[in-house]
Amino acid sequence: MLATHDQTELATRTVVLALPDAALAAETAELLGEAGWRVARVAGCAELRRLCCRRMPDAVVLPADGPDESGWLTCAKLLRAAPRLRVVLVGEPTAVNRRLARFIGATAVVPADVSAAELADRME
Repeated sequence: MLATHDQTELATRTVVLALPDAALAAETAELLGEAGWRVARVAGCAELRRLCCRRMPDAVVLPADGPDESGWLTCAKLLRAAPRLRVVLVGEPTAVNRRLARFIGATAVVPADVSAAELADRME
């Protein structure tokens, strides 16, 4: 028989969102929180890397072209430290970008107009 757990006991997975679109970040954070994720939000890729140096999350969502640092470079650095990390890049999912994502080990590249529900689905 499976034991029942409250929401705080289920929140063992952690995701960090580094999304420049505040509305998308808020909606995604809410959906992921409801799904049992601990969610942290940061302002950019550099802050994301600093946070990950202290404690590596299970997943990150970041812009492919961040305002302060390349999301591609950030992704490569994070995956070098934690090869099993789920990384979703928000950018243009062109054929070239999908190949680059596979090459550096990203989980996915999703379009900039992605919905919060689709981002949340990418974490499962």
